[in-house]
Amino acid sequence: MSESAAVGIDLGTTCSSIAYLKKNGVTIIANNNQSYYTPSTVYFGDDEIRVGEEIKDIHDFTPHKLIFNAKRLIGRKFDDFETRRFRESLANTYNIVNYNNRPGIQVPLNNKQLKLEPEVISCLVLKELRRLGSNHLGKDVTKAVITVPAYFNDSQRQGTIDAARLAGLEVLRIINEPTAAAIAYADGNLGDSDEKVNLLVFDLGGGTFDVTILSVERNKYQVLATGGNTFLGGEDFDNRLVNHFITQLRNENNFNFASIDDETTFVLRLRIVAKLLKVQLTTRQEATNILERGPKGKSVRLSITRAQYENLCRDLFQLTLDTVDQVLKDSGLGKNSEINHVVLAGGSSRTPYIKTLLENRFPGSVNQDINPEEAVVTGAALLAARLGNLRTAQRKPNFELIDVTPLSLGFEDAQDEMHRVIGRNSALPANGKALVATSHNNQTVVDFPIYQGEDSIARNNHLLQNFRVEGIPPRPVGSVRITITFDIDLNGVLHVRAHDLQNNWQHELRIAPWNQTYSIEANGENRNRLRYLGLVD
Repeated sequence: MSESAAVGIDLGTTCSSIAYLKKNGVTIIANNNQSYYTPSTVYFGDDEIRVGEEIKDIHDFTPHKLIFNAKRLIGRKFDDFETRRFRESLANTYNIVNYNNRPGIQVPLNNKQLKLEPEVISCLVLKELRRLGSNHLGKDVTKAVITVPAYFNDSQRQGTIDAARLAGLEVLRIINEPTAAAIAYADGNLGDSDEKVNLLVFDLGGGTFDVTILSVERNKYQVLATGGNTFLGGEDFDNRLVNHFITQLRNENNFNFASIDDETTFVLRLRIVAKLLKVQLTTRQEATNILERGPKGKSVRLSITRAQYENLCRDLFQLTLDTVDQVLKDSGLGKNSEINHVVLAGGSSRTPYIKTLLENRFPGSVNQDINPEEAVVTGAALLAARLGNLRTAQRKPNFELIDVTPLSLGFEDAQDEMHRVIGRNSALPANGKALVATSHNNQTVVDFPIYQGEDSIARNNHLLQNFRVEGIPPRPVGSVRITITFDIDLNGVLHVRAHDLQNNWQHELRIAPWNQTYSIEANGENRNRLRYLGLVD
């Protein structure tokens, strides 16, 4: 394969997909099971690693072998609230341990217990998508536009880039998922119209939720505001169903599990059935399915009505509408009627109750002309064709994209408060400056903890990294003035500089890539782990 190709990739929590633009439009590449959606799972068998396995097709439910939903951990620290919350939701299906203050996913392979960062799991998923793309196109896929939730912070975006690089992909652009969906919708429905329209993209996927409002005019896509929740999606609806049925079965059958492994295996099987019931309820008022090897080894018939399901998840559904209200306020649009089109993206947006909420809020504006599961990857493929060199495309999409940063960025000041340098919803690329003076005599070192978030107390936000400025000339208090400059690139990744023009010195910081500590050039344990995974020779 001498030529290379650029593709769009939707790296999802539960499923991922890959697409490219060719002469008659965007083509989504099917996997070996002829499905356009590859599960974001990695299964560690006794002598092989299988990526993209459907959970229902795995017969060996030995705990800790099947890794899923790793995207929820990418770019996080072990002691993050979200990490703890995720660990609690796993019900021992696999182990997450503290690995250098990162969530280490413990997996068995070749009689060893490996600790893998979530970026490695995402890397394996991306590598499989790359393989599918290369085989389909007959040329090596080396470049990609990769989508992330709009509400991903800097660490999560950098983690995604690192996973892609480890998979052998050059990242042309990191694009927010709802922005990609808007590109797909506008390309297929708005054409080259000169009329200015406002789109609201409601993107409810397997693990994350985003709302973005854009203004579209003459192929210019201007994001006005974005918001979301990186821990709200179909998996959370599944958890409600699983807990509902566990309570029901315990009450009806008076049983306990013989071991933790038995409980884990049971929960995995129950989760499969819960997902099937949830999907059935999108078109039916009542759903029924059989749970094989249920309590005491007997099969059991599980049923639930749409009304019961909606009651179980009503508070989660309402959270999505609360986010819509906040983003609408942030956008500066005064009325719901100013939204011309509501675009649904993500499989969970098919939920009838969700559609009803949106139709009541935006009468006549909810559009279902685009497949929610395909909207994000389609938009990514269109952007990849614009940025890359894909000769199979008959047309090179011509549009201007202006996205925003979802969260404020700043540093902790001497009063422990958040000194904002760049506010949320600032157009990308963005930059900002702050002037800081030394706080005591002969000070030669200053620490600037860099945070991302909206709380006025810095430590209540997400700590990205500490920026230590050293080598400051010893001078009386306040006489050395340091200019701190924040720059956010088009991928939403932060670069920080500190300089003192009077004394002619400068320090720079790029939020450390995760793979600096997991370098493929490193020897020892890191390289051995990568070798076990087939990522290095």
